[in-house]
Amino acid sequence: MPCAVPRPDEAVLWKQASSAFAGTGLDAHLRALGVTELVIAGAVAAFCVTSTVRMASDLGYTVLLPQDALLGFDLPAHDGGRIDAATVHRVTLSILGADFARLTSVADLAA
Repeated sequence: MPCAVPRPDEAVLWKQASSAFAGTGLDAHLRALGVTELVIAGAVAAFCVTSTVRMASDLGYTVLLPQDALLGFDLPAHDGGRIDAATVHRVTLSILGADFARLTSVADLAA
């Protein structure tokens, strides 16, 4: 997509694991830039977002997590049935907000 074409001076890191930090060089790149605070958004909240937020926190970054900028979906329950997307989202945010990130919103970040 034309809107996603990297600028000539923009770093491109290829993600092949759940966390954006695993094997990508992201941590070294951010540290070289002096970055200490991250806003993490995207898909999928209970998978890649969770892995990335936890790793960022473990590496010492301050993580801001806009609750309304995450994608999620229903999941099969380990004991049968399904867990609806709203519940998965709520539990994911509760866990991440308890110890790994400061929960916020897109509007609060834009203000």
